[in-house]
Amino acid sequence: MNRLDDVTPIVRGMERPSRPIALQITQGGRLGDFVWNTQNLVVASLKVVDLFERNGFTGYSLFSVEVRIDDEIVPDYHGIAVLGRAGPVDYERSRVQWFTRPDSSRSISAIDGLYFDPANWDGSDIFQVEDFLHLLMVKRVVDAFKRERVSNFRAKPLKEFGFGPEGYPPHSWANDSA
Repeated sequence: MNRLDDVTPIVRGMERPSRPIALQITQGGRLGDFVWNTQNLVVASLKVVDLFERNGFTGYSLFSVEVRIDDEIVPDYHGIAVLGRAGPVDYERSRVQWFTRPDSSRSISAIDGLYFDPANWDGSDIFQVEDFLHLLMVKRVVDAFKRERVSNFRAKPLKEFGFGPEGYPPHSWANDSA
């Protein structure tokens, strides 16, 4: 069973783990259709995988995970590698704030909205932008999730995407006509 420090190549489908990746559930109640975790893995139930396959959604592949609660293995969960791509992020429209690291490299400290040029999107139903490991999807995937009552998942429009220090983003997107 693999335990990894950097799962980025797996989440992006650039590497395939040789053995199931261990995921120990340490908090929360009943498992939902998605199991969010500190390893940044997208882990979903067989219900989600079946929904992807039945609807012919594109932009993903599967890898093995071993989900455990205490000493019990919870069956029927799969890791989802996101193969679909978009980007780069339009930093101006996304209202990105930067900080400089001690080594003089720059990183994003806050973002208010997630925008990219659709001409740079491969058209996949399930995708990621170059700069983030977040799971993005088209409306027909979200609609299928709603119809099937997929649990432990909440979609939000890209214009509502954001993170940063307390009080950020300012949610100026509510007045954003773009």
